Amino acid sequence: MRIIEVVWTVSDYTSLSALLPTLRALLRPRPTPFGALTVRVTVHHTRVPRAGAPLPPDPATLPPGLTLRPARPDLGRSVADACDGVVAAHAHCDAAPASGVAVASCGPEGLEEQVYRAVGG
Repeated sequence: MRIIEVVWTVSDYTSLSALLPTLRALLRPRPTPFGALTVRVTVHHTRVPRAGAPLPPDPATLPPGLTLRPARPDLGRSVADACDGVVAAHAHCDAAPASGVAVASCGPEGLEEQVYRAVGG
């Protein structure tokens, strides 16, 4: 089993609207030579919507695997959860041992520093 977990932070949840068709396609489960590939995306929006802004999407209308949350992510918790997920996915498997957590980031310097600290840098 392969899992790609994306934690995306945006200032405004309306940034999500234009990407929904692309995200729907990416979130569809698919087979790979190494087993199933699952993609999950958690979008954190960090600003309170302005008066008159559209409401956030109803969670029931989001594709499976896509979660929308207010506030900044707890990156340390996200990394720990990803590691725990790898171990749990291999707990009942006689195949290869648990391995394979990669952490990458793209954004302002402050975010890069938070990610660096989250992985124990």
